[in-house]
Amino acid sequence: MEMVIWLVLAVAGPNSYNSSPVMMHVGTYSSHSACQSAAKGATYPVKPLANNAQPTFICIQANDAGSKPPLN
Repeated sequence: MEMVIWLVLAVAGPNSYNSSPVMMHVGTYSSHSACQSAAKGATYPVKPLANNAQPTFICIQANDAGSKPPLN
């Protein structure tokens, strides 16, 4: 079975205990190394995000090749 790895951008507010992070599917890759390379090569916006939000890229292994990525 083909491995499917999703690159997800998670943006959490400064007080993550009181707010849920926003998740956005960024890309789909066939290996962890390809996903990690894409995450490391990504750039952050020049303009600071509101409320000191912290963007984080996460590589997530899908359960199977037919899985749908998270909704944006």
